[in-house]
Amino acid sequence: KQCNAPVIPENADLLTLGPGFYYNDSVELKCTLGYRLENPASGRLVCGSNRTWQGLQVTCQSECHQC
Repeated sequence: KQCNAPVIPENADLLTLGPGFYYNDSVELKCTLGYRLENPASGRLVCGSNRTWQGLQVTCQSECHQC
């Protein structure tokens, strides 16, 4: 079973940790320079048995509070 490519949120990059998007494969989403994960526990997604990605929604916030 294979998941579709995960949705990459704005200001994030996809780091694959396996050969594809198959059951139990993991991917990691990392915020681009100048942004940080809103929820530090998020960022890793796992392809589930129902062919959907399991994990917390990734949101990248600007590190610049004065901009």
